[in-house]
Amino acid sequence: MLPSSPAAAAPSAPSLWVPQHHRDITLGRLDTYLAANQFSDVNLRSQLWAGRNSECVSLEVYSHPKDQPYPSYEQAIHMPYRPTRVGEQFGPSWTTHWFRVRVAVPAEWGGRGPLMFRWDSGSEAMLYRGPTPRQGLTDQRNEYVLAEVAEGGKELLFYVEMAANGMFGNGTDIQPPDENRYFTLKTAELALPHLPATALFHDLRALAGLARELPAGDATGEAALYTANKILNTYRPDDPASLDSCRALAAGVLGVRDPGQRLQVHAVGHCHIDTAWLWPFSETRRKTARSWSAQLRLTERFPWHVFTASSAQQYEWLQADYPGLFEEVRQAAGRGSFVPVGGSWVEMDTNLPGGESLVRQFLYGQRYFAAHFGALCDVFWLPDTFGYCGQLPQIARGAGIRYFLTQKLSWNNINTFPHSTFLWEGLDGSQLLTHFPPANTYNAQADAHDLLLTASASKDKDRAPAAYMLYGNGDGGGGPTPDMCESLARLAGCRGVASAGVVAPGEFFRRLEAGARDLLTWRGELYFELHRGTYTSHAANKADNRGCEVLLREAEAAGAAAAAALGEGGEGGYTYPRSELDAIWKDVLLFQFHDVLPGSAIERVYQVTAQRYPQMLQSLTRIRDEALAALIAAAPPPPPPPPPPHSSSTSATSTATATASAISTAPTTHLPSQGHTRSYPSNPLSLGIADVAGARLLVVDSAASTPTAAAAAAAAAPGNRLSSVQPAPTSTAAAAGTAAAGTAAATAPVAWVFNSLSFPRLEVMEVPAELLLLRTAGGGGGGGANVRQRTSDGTAALVVVKAPPLSLTPVWAEEVEAGATAAAAEELAAGLGAAGSCSDAHGAAAAAAEVEVEGGLRRLNLQAAAAAPEKKAASSPHGRKDDPWVAGGGGGATCYRTTRAALSRGGAGGAAQHPGGSAGAGEGFVYVMQNNMVRAVFDEGGRLVSLYDLGWQRELVPEGQPGNVFRMYEDIPLFWDAWDIEIYHLEKGRPAGHGMPPPQLSIQESGPLRCSLLLELPLSPTSRLRQTVSMTAVSRRLDFHAHIFWQESRTALKVEFPLLLAASEATYEVQYGAVRRPTHTNTSWDWARFEVVAHKWADLGEPGYGVALLNDCKYGHATHGNVMRLTLLRSPKAPDAHTDLGEHRMRFALLPHAADWGAAGVAAHGWAFNAPLRLVAAGQQPSQRQQQAQQRRQAAAALRGYNPSQPMFTVTPARPSPLHSGLSPAASSGLSAPPLILDTLKLPEPPLEQLHRHPGGPVGQEQGTTAGVRHTLSMQPPQPQRPQALIVRLYEPHGARGVARLRWAGWLRVSHVTRCDLLERDTQEVEGREGRGVAGLVGGGGAEGAGAGVPGGSGGGSSSSRGDAGGSVDVSYEPFQIITLKLYLQQD
Repeated sequence: MLPSSPAAAAPSAPSLWVPQHHRDITLGRLDTYLAANQFSDVNLRSQLWAGRNSECVSLEVYSHPKDQPYPSYEQAIHMPYRPTRVGEQFGPSWTTHWFRVRVAVPAEWGGRGPLMFRWDSGSEAMLYRGPTPRQGLTDQRNEYVLAEVAEGGKELLFYVEMAANGMFGNGTDIQPPDENRYFTLKTAELALPHLPATALFHDLRALAGLARELPAGDATGEAALYTANKILNTYRPDDPASLDSCRALAAGVLGVRDPGQRLQVHAVGHCHIDTAWLWPFSETRRKTARSWSAQLRLTERFPWHVFTASSAQQYEWLQADYPGLFEEVRQAAGRGSFVPVGGSWVEMDTNLPGGESLVRQFLYGQRYFAAHFGALCDVFWLPDTFGYCGQLPQIARGAGIRYFLTQKLSWNNINTFPHSTFLWEGLDGSQLLTHFPPANTYNAQADAHDLLLTASASKDKDRAPAAYMLYGNGDGGGGPTPDMCESLARLAGCRGVASAGVVAPGEFFRRLEAGARDLLTWRGELYFELHRGTYTSHAANKADNRGCEVLLREAEAAGAAAAAALGEGGEGGYTYPRSELDAIWKDVLLFQFHDVLPGSAIERVYQVTAQRYPQMLQSLTRIRDEALAALIAAAPPPPPPPPPPHSSSTSATSTATATASAISTAPTTHLPSQGHTRSYPSNPLSLGIADVAGARLLVVDSAASTPTAAAAAAAAAPGNRLSSVQPAPTSTAAAAGTAAAGTAAATAPVAWVFNSLSFPRLEVMEVPAELLLLRTAGGGGGGGANVRQRTSDGTAALVVVKAPPLSLTPVWAEEVEAGATAAAAEELAAGLGAAGSCSDAHGAAAAAAEVEVEGGLRRLNLQAAAAAPEKKAASSPHGRKDDPWVAGGGGGATCYRTTRAALSRGGAGGAAQHPGGSAGAGEGFVYVMQNNMVRAVFDEGGRLVSLYDLGWQRELVPEGQPGNVFRMYEDIPLFWDAWDIEIYHLEKGRPAGHGMPPPQLSIQESGPLRCSLLLELPLSPTSRLRQTVSMTAVSRRLDFHAHIFWQESRTALKVEFPLLLAASEATYEVQYGAVRRPTHTNTSWDWARFEVVAHKWADLGEPGYGVALLNDCKYGHATHGNVMRLTLLRSPKAPDAHTDLGEHRMRFALLPHAADWGAAGVAAHGWAFNAPLRLVAAGQQPSQRQQQAQQRRQAAAALRGYNPSQPMFTVTPARPSPLHSGLSPAASSGLSAPPLILDTLKLPEPPLEQLHRHPGGPVGQEQGTTAGVRHTLSMQPPQPQRPQALIVRLYEPHGARGVARLRWAGWLRVSHVTRCDLLERDTQEVEGREGRGVAGLVGGGGAEGAGAGVPGGSGGGSSSSRGDAGGSVDVSYEPFQIITLKLYLQQD
């Protein structure tokens, strides 16, 4: 029998069924439990506040009028307030509303804490508890801690300043702002947080992030998902003990510190504040205070938090507007919790500013940080700019920078940039250790997504051991929030996440540098494959920037020369206007911010710049002219031009010298005796309508009743080459103080010409008729003047001027009447400036054309003209022998209308139809412009159908592909309206004027010094163009001056020039150099550059020949195959609905040249085109007091041997160079190619201890109003002594190496020379013999401030001292190198 079975056990309670977890459903459950959605009344968010009370809050409001300067705290608290309440609306857009807030802490809250005030107006706001703001209140952070522990029954009073704008202005996305937006006050209450529930909320967020971001199946991710779900099941809102259980579950995952093999992550708090964008400058000043005050409060709560901020401009605004807050920032910086970074004045655009502007960004930025924070920045911080020019490494290194951070190239829309950590090498070989944060953002949220992406997405993990994460809300400000800090505290270094620590930028880079190995190198520009439209948008703003850059250069150079020649201070001295120049520089740099100069800000921003730019242009013109006037007044009387000889030859084969008097025997034009007045465009840089061939001058002031008054009125008009300051005449009578005014007028120059460039120039200039009439009348010459050529309206005479480098050249009435100064006539007689030397074949062709050739150069014989150009005569296949002003006869410039058939019969050497001649019926007409060097032919539509180099017998326009063609393109980008011009726009273009009435072309001037055509072209039913095309007798350059009235929508206007040239690359000028870019589309990297940035010129060339396209205010270029394009205008509608609408003036030019662009001096031509010779008018006879002051100046200058016509500086090759040993300048392009270009001449910056810490700062202070002048950098009251030194900055423009010789005038009395960096800190002295001149060698070698050679070193021997004749320094240079010298001056 089997044993009986044991008794059955009693049944147990049924176990809980656990369902299978579905990953996505569980993640969705987690999101629902955390979100502020329809379940927030029951999810974890419902438990975050232990107490809330709005009944204890009393509100009053003062609403400030719109577009009025913001009141300060001290002003606001005394304004009239009225009662208000939650639920009321406030506006409209951009207004300010001050709230007086009174609260009574509930008695039952006593002893609890922290006590918080919560505010939600849907806009930006800032809380004050006294004059210093305490914290910004925004939609990102709307609570402020009033006290750590509440005192029941206590009453508190504070203020809230509300701005009627959101974090991103008042528009939707990037659309123009709504100017009538109102904001509803939703919340104003006291609150007590539920701290345990809040801590659990952050735990759960961290776990949910790990579960979502780690790959499915990852052990840590699965554990996080399981634990988070377990927490949801454990939590009971009515059971406080469940909170402890839930937090213990979370610690099981978050408390494990096991980073494993992931990359080391470093983090820093960051707040990118666009200095202006979808809001005006004025709002940025307050954004800075809101954001930075919030970070100070955050560091109090999280002591480990480190915050970094760039832009010295924003610090200076904070210092001016909120001095107490600024002092708190300085104290935090001393503790290491608030770290200045970047070293620049603003986070600037780097495509469009000139090279010197980039230098000044660092000069002003670094000096500010050194003065106020005790150290220079070593990290260049530019995370949001639209591309990075290839000279930034050299410029940054020269300013004390070693590292660079950005992330913008992650936005490329065609190619992915291949590196995260690499060495960026500039055009000269300088390098910056560069890091792109792998999370591809400067607005990381410090959550699991950003931490894991930073740790895993680096493209250089094998070479660089670390990566950087920038966390915080940006663009509109805000910065890190408490939620981000809570997240970072939980996730940094936990299992499955990288080891993370918070470090300042400099410390991160030093750790990165120490651990990196075998980093790869990227050479040249960091081209951004997006936002190419920013090269063109807001064209007028870009033109004003170019104008200020050029005038700043001229004003500083003229001021430095005056200070060196006359001394500063005291009677007869000159006071260098440092404070005013500093204020202008700072605003120019401010307007170069990367959303202002590129044209991607709202209209309110450009209303400010449109008012401030003309002020700066006018001030700079005045500063320059006052310095020039002081120099002229101190100069010894200039010798008059040589007297005319008794006879002169007019034979076409003679070689008689063409003196000014001989030139005057040519046919003349009579200037009427009545006075003329003129008007000009608003930009003083632009040559203006008066300075362009054939333009008609407008009457501006009928009250100018005398020639002198008319001259003054003309001089004061912006845009004129004529100086607005009338210096005293430097006549013998004035020096003696006894001669009569009439005699002085007859024996003094009519004007002086200022050449601000360091190479000689031969150009045609305009002299206003009133100046010439004043001199001839004063000398007894009657009521008129005979001149060689006048402008088409008779208000100015034309004259050829030769101007030595960096000098003032007197121009006499006799020279103006003759058509050329004596020096210019000598050069013309020698053949310089005419067509080039060439082969034997060319010589034969020239002989066939019956043009005199001497030494291989075509001669320009002004004195040979025996008949007026208007005279009709028969034609011949080789040109008219009886009219030497037709180019076939060897004369000047001419313009005429003929038929295509007659032109073809005329051959290459000449023309067949005289101006005004008739042509056969039914034949097409063309217009011919010609001088001794080139011939241009235009059809009746103004299109360039031929450009022929007469010297080299070369056609430059392909048959059937005319140039000067305007085309309009549909310009609708994918999203970023003002930013982008997309590649497909090239597929949808049309000729401008299609379907409109035909264009009108007419002759304006026909020579002999200048000829011009006028084209009037209707572009569309709403837009039109008026263009003047001109050519002078002394240049092969063909100039185009366009005046455009533009009323289009999302349309781009380009001008195109097909050329008979084949090259796989074109060359484009950039800051301090040039880059080559492809003209083909072989690879995606090639066709991505369908629109590129360039400054003053682009060049397309074959071996031995090329054509440059110059401009005075444009940046958007393209060269596709053989077609060069210049993008002139766009018309986007966001964020400014009126972008580019209105009138525009611009100039561009074609420059044919032999040899390549470097040997042809194209870089020098670009400078000459942008920095015209300036005409300074000689004034009336000075008063007795003025004569005495003038005599004191002359005496002071005489001690130093000052001579204004003597070049202050020249730069020439010190040794033979292949670049400078080929064709003569005349044979190539008309200008020599200087080995170095002297870009900057200025006085040194004052020592840092002279920096005053009391900045003003009106720019942006007032909404919609003009900006004022600030005075931060200033010198002590000037003493009557010479400046200690001069700063001379040069650069190598061609990509060559060699040795250049910098010579200076003897009156400078240089004692010694040092090499210095871009912050003007001496790095090495150049030894030489003391005395009037000093000789030595400044060596090359990489970035600015690097070690320099010494005399006798690798750069070669030193130059010799020249005593009273001046001195020189031989400077060895390398490709695209920037060289800064400090010339110390002997003291009196």
